[in-house]
Amino acid sequence: MEDARLQFGREAEKYLASTTHSDAAELGYLVRFAAPKGGPVLDVATGAGHTAYAFAPYASRVVATDLTPEMLAIVEREAAQRSLGNVATALMPAESLEVADESFEGVTCRLAPHHFHDVVAFLREVFRVLRPGGWFLLVDTVGIDGDARADADLDRFERLRDPSHVRNYTPEAWRSMIEAAGLRVERFEVGSRTQNFESWLDRMSVGEPARSEVRDILVNSAGALRDYLVPKGDGSGLGFTLRHVIALGRKPD
Repeated sequence: MEDARLQFGREAEKYLASTTHSDAAELGYLVRFAAPKGGPVLDVATGAGHTAYAFAPYASRVVATDLTPEMLAIVEREAAQRSLGNVATALMPAESLEVADESFEGVTCRLAPHHFHDVVAFLREVFRVLRPGGWFLLVDTVGIDGDARADADLDRFERLRDPSHVRNYTPEAWRSMIEAAGLRVERFEVGSRTQNFESWLDRMSVGEPARSEVRDILVNSAGALRDYLVPKGDGSGLGFTLRHVIALGRKPD
């Protein structure tokens, strides 16, 4: 947890400006995907708050949580600038949410669980804080099914860029964990997002020698890892893809 807090504290403003995190089309799709009914929403590991801002017009209130005070300061500032008076912040870990049982209609968590050290505890907390009939929206990068070596190499690729990275779970692992937590999986999609390699590294201020090592893994990737990353171009135009899952779980009535 401390690794993530320090890492993201240093880079907080970059996440506000990140086109990956602020993509308006994707955020609008996620709101439609979850179909909120106007009740309170908890946004776990909010980062710079983009998901919280997107859901705020469709919720009675949004509580944006994070481990990083610098991120929450950005959310408070941005919510005020955007006149989102129903957005509040709370400093707390995803695995131990300091909120009452059955107090939220929805829980969102986007592009963060690969940093969590105990995803099972996080999902147990999601189930606890949801009202009966409430929904859980997960978006996160995923690992590689069917090839353990390639899956491990992908995590190494990610960890060299960001030491706070823990694990990309495979799509089927996510489905199983969500169901094991007691939630019914209603919708489940796997997609991909193109990344500019240099911008992806710059967001984490990656220096040498790690920068060259990450590039070598990408350029020289083979087999299932190359099929996943799909490297294209070179130089400043070098790009690749990361796959992600979008899942909607429902707590039984």
